Amino acid sequence: MINKNKVTLRAASCRRPATYWTIVMVALIAAALAIGTLAPASSAQTNGPSRHAREGHALWAHPPNVGKTAESVREFVAQCKRANIDTIVMNVKGMSGEIYWRSRRFPQAIAKGYESFDVLEHLTREAHAQGIRVDAWLVDFAEGVNGAAYREHPEWAQLNADGGTTATETLGVKRRPYDYVWMCPARRPGYTDQWLLPMIEEIVSNYAVDSIHHDYVRYGGDVAPDSYCFCDYCLAHIPRYVMLNYETRARAGERHSVKHIQERIEANWWSDP
Repeated sequence: MINKNKVTLRAASCRRPATYWTIVMVALIAAALAIGTLAPASSAQTNGPSRHAREGHALWAHPPNVGKTAESVREFVAQCKRANIDTIVMNVKGMSGEIYWRSRRFPQAIAKGYESFDVLEHLTREAHAQGIRVDAWLVDFAEGVNGAAYREHPEWAQLNADGGTTATETLGVKRRPYDYVWMCPARRPGYTDQWLLPMIEEIVSNYAVDSIHHDYVRYGGDVAPDSYCFCDYCLAHIPRYVMLNYETRARAGERHSVKHIQERIEANWWSDP
């Protein structure tokens, strides 16, 4: 038999006075408040450095800004130091294809007036002595109408559907002349692997630059980017990548070319098999 008196007494003995539970609740609330107060401080200590990272101050510069003597380079770097510049992005290959380092492989491309003065070598040495980075800035695919690359390899130039280079284009409503010849980035062998990449390799092998800064890594957006490139290499190779012919899955290597119903190859998309 169950002794109801004992059960009642046991239950009664388990009860706590109201004051006890009040104290417990107050203690829990106090602990929660303490944790909430400490958490932001801990988070701030953890995340503080990332939220207050040091600003960077970079300067884009052209060789004429630096000069052609060791003293002018030293003065330029000192001025950058006073201005809290930590990175100098120096143009070493310009829009006309001219280069500003003492190149052994491409001496014909060295800018006039810099044949006997290695501005990149002087700049990297002086800048690093002041704790300033130097990034070598190249205009990748643009050359001048009288640039060395175009003179020696006119077949490397981008062509429009009429067979003209970007130098045949004009700018603005006044139709200003456009004196730059953009080179085809796709052709192999061509400008990319025979000229641009060897230049970059020469720079990083002989100069203590901190990085390579690429510019104009595209087609001729200044004039007509949708009209290039129609050189013989692109006409022969690009169609397979723009769905103008296919390699069948059944027999590898067999191709089904489009029917050249339209005069311009890019207009034949609708006759795909």
